Amino acid sequence: MQPELSPVFGEAFAIVRRYPVAALLPAAVLGVLADLLQLVGGGLLSAVALGLGLAVAFELYVAYAERLVLEADRDAERVSVVKLLRSAAPFLPRLLVASIPAVALPAAATGLLVVPGLWLLTRWVLYAPVIAREGLGPLAALHRSSGLVKGRFWRVLSLATAALIVEHAVIHVAAQTAEPLLDSQLLALVAAGIAVAAVSPIAALTISLVYDRLSGSARAEL
Repeated sequence: MQPELSPVFGEAFAIVRRYPVAALLPAAVLGVLADLLQLVGGGLLSAVALGLGLAVAFELYVAYAERLVLEADRDAERVSVVKLLRSAAPFLPRLLVASIPAVALPAAATGLLVVPGLWLLTRWVLYAPVIAREGLGPLAALHRSSGLVKGRFWRVLSLATAALIVEHAVIHVAAQTAEPLLDSQLLALVAAGIAVAAVSPIAALTISLVYDRLSGSARAEL
């Protein structure tokens, strides 16, 4: 019997409701940081710095969300943002390496041919929870993700991949358009923080919960 994936959105919202500060505050900071990085001057070096900065912030939040799901799994009454960030930090190097083929390569492929890009993104979309939960290296995590997705491609595409695409779109659109639209740097930072906080927690938690179902580590079949 295949695991039921549909309720993951509801459970993601439940985690956000249970730990609103822990779920929303780091995401808002991610949005503000993404907007601030847009202030870096032009040039190739600045573009590289911008991309690296966004990648670091995003992958750290992904690892953080994995820690938050584990706290929810053990029914923790309270969670510490600082402690979760500290426990997430060691996974950052492996997540950054894995994100190059798992996110950057499918994005490039999508720019040329949509179907191959979405296929790659979906096969590798679970690399982050695999690294954070199973402690695998980048290449092994990609292989493990592909194995978990096999036979459930369309369900994973409609949940995890869709959530990831929306999250990345909101982060980049908020960072690039908030200030021109609002004509105020301060208002742009606030708007970017709110926009990302509204999307990133649900997206990151959804991907983690999909992993739970497919790996058999969920507390119950929902």
